[in-house]
Amino acid sequence: MRTSWHNPKSRKRLGRAAFQFVVLGLVVVAGQCLAQESRKNLAEMSLEDLMNVEVTSVAKRQQPLSETAAAVYVITQEDIRRSGATSIPEALRLAPGVQVAQINAHTWAVTIRGFDDRYANKLLVLIDGRVVYTPLFSGTVWNLEDTMLEDIERIEVIRGPGASLWGSNAVNGVINIITKPAHDTQGGLLTTTGSNRWGSSAARYGAKAGENFVYRVFGKYAQLSPRGGLPASQSDAWYTGRGGFRADWSATPRDFITLSGDAFRGAQNESYTAPLLIPPYTLTTDQSLTTDGGDLLSRWNHHFGNGSESALQFYYDRLDFGIPAARFRQNVYDFDFQYQTQWGKRQQWMWGAGYRATTESIDNSLMVWFDSKDHPWWRPDQFTRQLFNGFVQDEIAIVPSRLSLTLGSKFESNQYTGLEYQPSARLHWQMRAHQSLWMSVSRAVRTPNDYEENGRVGALAVPGPGGLTYLTALAGNPGVRSEQMLAYEAGYRMQPARRLFFDAASFYNTYHHLIGVAFAEPFLETAGVQPHVIVPLQFENNHDGKSYGMEFSGNYIPFSFWKLTGSYSWLHMTLHPANVITRFLPGSSPTHPFQVHSNLSLRHNLEFDNSFYWVDRLPAQPVPPYLRFDTRLAWHPAERLEFSVNGQNLLRPLHPEFIFPTDIQGKDEVSRVVSGKITWQF
Repeated sequence: MRTSWHNPKSRKRLGRAAFQFVVLGLVVVAGQCLAQESRKNLAEMSLEDLMNVEVTSVAKRQQPLSETAAAVYVITQEDIRRSGATSIPEALRLAPGVQVAQINAHTWAVTIRGFDDRYANKLLVLIDGRVVYTPLFSGTVWNLEDTMLEDIERIEVIRGPGASLWGSNAVNGVINIITKPAHDTQGGLLTTTGSNRWGSSAARYGAKAGENFVYRVFGKYAQLSPRGGLPASQSDAWYTGRGGFRADWSATPRDFITLSGDAFRGAQNESYTAPLLIPPYTLTTDQSLTTDGGDLLSRWNHHFGNGSESALQFYYDRLDFGIPAARFRQNVYDFDFQYQTQWGKRQQWMWGAGYRATTESIDNSLMVWFDSKDHPWWRPDQFTRQLFNGFVQDEIAIVPSRLSLTLGSKFESNQYTGLEYQPSARLHWQMRAHQSLWMSVSRAVRTPNDYEENGRVGALAVPGPGGLTYLTALAGNPGVRSEQMLAYEAGYRMQPARRLFFDAASFYNTYHHLIGVAFAEPFLETAGVQPHVIVPLQFENNHDGKSYGMEFSGNYIPFSFWKLTGSYSWLHMTLHPANVITRFLPGSSPTHPFQVHSNLSLRHNLEFDNSFYWVDRLPAQPVPPYLRFDTRLAWHPAERLEFSVNGQNLLRPLHPEFIFPTDIQGKDEVSRVVSGKITWQF
């Protein structure tokens, strides 16, 4: 019988047949190759090397993972490649304690230790030290951070507060995406990926210009077609194009200078419901929202002769971002300086200071409207925010190589809430050569954003007495204070055998002055529009909360050709009073997620990788529990050439991962995808 791809039943049958074929083929390949010698000895990189991998996000200096007094997980380039991930959020699924939920094809909810949402406001994200957290609505727009995955050296994930060094909004965690130095990306690279719904292509070239100057340039394009069968108001088409560069210069044996930048442009379909002041009082529409922007970063590292060093960094970031019924433009200018030195024989001293200026402008509409008293007289639609900050940290070796204490604090002065301080104390005990224990107590704050202070978003319009329309709106409040968190953490790491590594962390967090909403006094609005009554739901610091839990992760190499990794997290959250109106519900984050990954390196230059993710139901949302299975089969006919077939979400054709009542884009489901990828380095 003849089938048509445009017929949903035929498409479903073809998808099921393709899935069965892929699984059968993978099983056959695995059965033929397991007993044969591997292409690559996975045990060559022992788990002891994992404990000694250098991380920089905890102390703002390089230190072995085994010596960090924090819950840190490092996602390496090899982890990203073998996971088959096609985006940064997909790669973040590998980290324990990180809640990653796909809302639709181009929108994600990513958080750490709860408070999950499309824009999680207690998670700070950086790329090479550049903050990509926007103060407009306190969050990260993940589909704008579409850098080449092949250029990422590692992703350092800190679970828990990192505010004593990184500042406000690093409350529940910090994600620091670190790209490769230019000397590690010499030569050319071409890669292309295609599936039934989307495709992407990228190119990169790196070279030397003189003995001490190396650089790379890259370009990338990705496009997602709207899912067949969906009405236009729910389509999720998306495309983006990006290009950039990085240059590293060893000016002298003691001076190292980095200059990098990129620019992008894209568009996405966004469905939303807008209130109207006249019948039918609501309008659901699909809008194509364009986005463009770019950034430029420079960093100068200087090493002094006595072991001290300094770093001076500046970056400029521009964003022109379409949101439903409005448009937002942002310019960020950021200066940062830090200095570290050895103080005596047992103290590592570090201090720093910085300044950030953010200018923003928004095209107002009935649905989205901002008003600020801080705009210049010549630009009434623009307002500027300034942030002054400094930090100090002292790492004390109480017993050299065995017991250390780190004390530090961040100090910030902002236009939202004035002076904020965020201290921390961390204790690390190296019990044995491959066994360590750590504890910490920290204070962190999340400052209000422009939306919570000066914004207004129309939510619902209904007819009222006297022929007036009553418009319920979320309204800003210039009097809101910072949200505060006090965190208590403890962790344990051990390597009982050369091929076995185990990591555990526990936490107890208390939150105060969390921002929710409460009904305020209605008022009549007549200026510039048809007269109507505003019924404001005003932002208030009207509830507190607490969360506690544990996170376990481990690595095991049973044979030289087989590596197993896995993790389990437990999270419990409560808010009080429980009936407060808030965008974050405790039941919007899973309680008992776990994952298992298997990496096999086989004969004939084959790689066979599988990932299982279990996520329990979200009580606050109509999201049932689901088991996700991803698989990857790769072949290397030559050392620098790779062909791979990737399958994602293979167990079900569709399933929801995150549905939030205030987010109409959440009414979508994640689809099964089978894709092919070619990567060539030359």
